[in-house]
Amino acid sequence: MADPDVLTEVPAALKRLAKYVIRGFYGIEHALALDILIRNPCVKEEDML
Repeated sequence: MADPDVLTEVPAALKRLAKYVIRGFYGIEHALALDILIRNPCVKEEDML
């Protein structure tokens, strides 16, 4: 049985916040990696290169 308090999906507002933080404090490489992971949560490292 699933616990009603457990989220199975990341809320859109939290994804947006992560994008703002990464773009504000890190380089473009990190921002691009995060964009890929937000669109496809399960990606092999080789596919990101």
